[in-house]
Amino acid sequence: VIPIISGKGGVGKSTMSVNLALSLKDRGYTVGLCDADIDTPNVPQIAGLPEGIVLQITEDDRIIPYNWNGINVVSLAFSFPEGAPVLWDDSQKQEAIEQVVRLTNWGDIGYLIVDCPAGCLTADTMVYTNPSGFSEVATMKEGQMIHSFAGELKTAENKDRNGIPH
Repeated sequence: VIPIISGKGGVGKSTMSVNLALSLKDRGYTVGLCDADIDTPNVPQIAGLPEGIVLQITEDDRIIPYNWNGINVVSLAFSFPEGAPVLWDDSQKQEAIEQVVRLTNWGDIGYLIVDCPAGCLTADTMVYTNPSGFSEVATMKEGQMIHSFAGELKTAENKDRNGIPH
């Protein structure tokens, strides 16, 4: 699982998410893309997905992702009418992200890119995939344990090239 996280909006998380998913697919990997940005779910627009996609649910309450050029995509934009305000606090957003990531039938994917809402995942949380293949949200303390088994965790920064002060 590769969460795309930032403390603020408008820094290109959705663009990075879509481009990373396409790049991994072009390299032969199977990819899932989760647009978990409840406030501004831009992945459908950036990816050029058709309007009006609605989440499909199986009989056992699993979400069926939309297949976009071989990439399994789920966006919270598929859950709400276009332009409808979503008035949730951070804990409700966090719960929605957890449910979408956990309940989606991603299939046999090598990578799951998660476009997170600005500031929703706090500095002491992270998203990871456990050995059984299910994605979970964990505290950084748990993450340190995961890190000891999984190896180095990577980050990407694009603020310097955009002139964003840090």
